[in-house]
Amino acid sequence: MVLKPANPEFGQQLVAYKPQIQHTIIQLLCANSEESLRTEDGKTELAENIQKAINSIFHVRNKSGVREVLFTQFMIA
Repeated sequence: MVLKPANPEFGQQLVAYKPQIQHTIIQLLCANSEESLRTEDGKTELAENIQKAINSIFHVRNKSGVREVLFTQFMIA
């Protein structure tokens, strides 16, 4: 997964908060059912929820925080 920051400075903040961001992402993944994550809509909703959750950690909006969440691989075992 890639988090696309609005600017390089925010990208540096993402690195500094990596453990908290990973924890948040894991919580969001656990809140979804396997069936929903197998659909395109489910993945889109998950990406949007990750974006909102991370931006809320920093109290920023999409224009100045995480602009996009991109899944580069997605495996469901």
